[in-house]
Amino acid sequence: MKNKLTFALLLLLSPGGQAQLLAVPPLSDTLRQQVDLPVAERLSTLDQTLLRQTRQQLLKDKLATEQLRQQLSRSLDPVSQLPASLAILNTQNQLLWRETELSPGVRVVEGQWLLMLSAQQWQQHPQLHRYLVDQKNYPELGLALYRLQLPEGAGTKPELFQSLPADIRTQIFSNTIYSPQQGEAAGVTDLATPGSACQRAVKIGMVDSAVDRRHPAFARPDALISKNFLPADLSQSTQHGTAVASILMGQGPQLNPLLPKAQLYSAEVFYQQNAYQQGATLIHLLEALNWLASQQVQLINLSLTGPAHPLLHHAIRALDQKSIALVAAAGNAGPGAAALYPAAYTEVIAVTAVDQQQHIYRWANQGDYIEFAAAGVAVTVAKAGVGFGVESGTSLASPVVAAIAACHLASGIPTTQLRAQLQQQAIDLGEPGKDSVYGFGLLRPGSN
Repeated sequence: MKNKLTFALLLLLSPGGQAQLLAVPPLSDTLRQQVDLPVAERLSTLDQTLLRQTRQQLLKDKLATEQLRQQLSRSLDPVSQLPASLAILNTQNQLLWRETELSPGVRVVEGQWLLMLSAQQWQQHPQLHRYLVDQKNYPELGLALYRLQLPEGAGTKPELFQSLPADIRTQIFSNTIYSPQQGEAAGVTDLATPGSACQRAVKIGMVDSAVDRRHPAFARPDALISKNFLPADLSQSTQHGTAVASILMGQGPQLNPLLPKAQLYSAEVFYQQNAYQQGATLIHLLEALNWLASQQVQLINLSLTGPAHPLLHHAIRALDQKSIALVAAAGNAGPGAAALYPAAYTEVIAVTAVDQQQHIYRWANQGDYIEFAAAGVAVTVAKAGVGFGVESGTSLASPVVAAIAACHLASGIPTTQLRAQLQQQAIDLGEPGKDSVYGFGLLRPGSN
């Protein structure tokens, strides 16, 4: 190719079939420089551009494939397939209550309402009395509730409440359902769980399902004090509670107790929704928190999640004012999901899960409310009735942080200084400083 191109001839066929010569104006200096580039250099530039575009497309394809895989996994997951209306039956196949789905992720007891009224307010509205199920008093939480059950078909905004004064209507709440936060089972691991968080005789509480007290992991059955808050004729699962309790105080192959000298108070609130999923009503959750506060535990682990609720937040604030520390699972709804509660309340320490390579658990919630990360992927746990196995989820990371925090409290650190102490101990992961994935970083058990 010549260094300078000033003229070009294009051979075209005219409509009559005769060839024509067309003049092309001289190339600009910029275009001439590009034309003058050595062929190899121009090919190299083109290759880099194509490579960059190919990588970008592969990344998009990978993300799209992962999203599709997650959607397919969720769609096939029996846990996510609860019907919009679900009858909860006792062991005699009699209806105890019916769950209904108000919106994705929000389930309530159908027709059941909790009224936070004074005795005087209650007496002033006798039209409500015929629907009274019971009156609940929670002195440790500063709560007094009237529980009503309206007839079937009353709807989510029954006409009964429309005639009440505005200040009364603001004190009427649904009986919301909460769920445990244990994810899918993981592959087998050969690594043992970390050693103890401390050797102190800590006093800790948890709200969960029942625990298989006969499991060989619990060598000190007298150190596990439990109370059931569900009807005696309602089927309960022991899987989730057994796994969480075993992380705190269980012992077995590849399983070391975080709190070998702990006294664990277990409040049982979860009932079976189907073969895979459990639920807990807000009213039973409040009863459990009130009982744990009366036992003067130093800390409560909450490996459960659900929507925000004014009554739950009232209870959380009351416990915080009593200097009872609260640690909760951040949730397994996925990195793009909305915040879940009680973890997202400012009074609660929210915990996410990581694997042994310190990678975030793929289903873990993310957000500004995340405070700490702990091991929660492929961890060894006691499995009710079947020995030991491995499980994953933020439910299993929460008791790790709870144990570490309980050790600090037992050493004399006040609750008001607990967060600062944990932040100093955390190993920063992800972006420098606090971030929405790992919070302040990873907490590991150590000698306190």
